[in-house]
Amino acid sequence: MSKSMKTTCCICSLKLEETYLFPLILLKNEAYELIKLEHQHVEKKDFICFKDMDHYKLASIKKMLPEIKPSEELVINSFKHQKIVAKNINHTYHEKRTLGERLADQVAEFGGSWSFIISFALFIMVWIIINSYKMLANPLDPFPYILLNLILSCLAALQAPIIMMSQNRQEAKDRLRATHDYEVNLKAELEIRMLSSKLDHYIQVSWEQLKRLEEEQLSLKEKNRP
Repeated sequence: MSKSMKTTCCICSLKLEETYLFPLILLKNEAYELIKLEHQHVEKKDFICFKDMDHYKLASIKKMLPEIKPSEELVINSFKHQKIVAKNINHTYHEKRTLGERLADQVAEFGGSWSFIISFALFIMVWIIINSYKMLANPLDPFPYILLNLILSCLAALQAPIIMMSQNRQEAKDRLRATHDYEVNLKAELEIRMLSSKLDHYIQVSWEQLKRLEEEQLSLKEKNRP
């Protein structure tokens, strides 16, 4: 088997084997046009290294997007620096909460549980029984239990805004999760596109190597003929 021929990258002038270079003829037109703008001497027959190819592919993707949002910029930069986009949103969200927000979440969580319903129902029943006991000379809150109604009204007035605060933060958490899902999906799509291009290149290189081997075998057969 013969050694692979070495070729120069048309961008960085790095001399590598053809296996580690990508032919510009297979590159998408958007990326090729960007290369042509910066390097007018480049032709379709030239080769480019994978590092420069990824750079121009990302540049072409940025050009395709109508408006680069911070989340999209984060995904594009993650390719350059080889960073992971996926993260635990719940951990990030809980870390940023203030003391008041944590307290409000705990109150809202307890207020929407069976523990609160059962305990408060028992409290109301005990209150009514004590204040309705006929043997009690001066009950604290006789029928129609005005003090109990006042307590219930105050509790409802305080509980409603606390629950709304918790719901607003839950909506913010959902928006954060949706943004994160978009970032992960965008990066996965870009990774698949780049991987597809590299697979096409590997297939072409393998096909060329097979053709070269076949030609070498045919030439050897010609030489060995009597």
